[in-house]
Amino acid sequence: MNEDTVKKNLDKMTTPEYDGMLDLLLEESMGGNAGYFKMNGRIYSCVGANFFYDGETGEIKIFTNYQDFEPEKGVRYAEGLFRLAVNLRNTPGVYKILERYYHNSPTWEALDNLEMTILIYNREFGFKL
Repeated sequence: MNEDTVKKNLDKMTTPEYDGMLDLLLEESMGGNAGYFKMNGRIYSCVGANFFYDGETGEIKIFTNYQDFEPEKGVRYAEGLFRLAVNLRNTPGVYKILERYYHNSPTWEALDNLEMTILIYNREFGFKL
């Protein structure tokens, strides 16, 4: 695991800036294509967060729904998606990553960094199920 990459990913996921996950999720409708998640008698609406990442390192570059996102000339990023449950009750944490999809084949290093990012995000920022 590369601690710098994981930290950058967590920053990108928790920043309110325009290219971060929180900003993207404010534009998403709950339910819909992302569906619902049921656990312990509770039903949680879900949202999807599309992102582009470096397939070699696993560093998340941007969260966006724009399929025509244009990175710097000559650079190709891999695509990914987090499916998150949304908790609007008065408990710490609003989101929890339930599933992830990597549309391109990341390297082992990238996969390790992305998976560690999810683990830490859910532990530090996600709500408890």
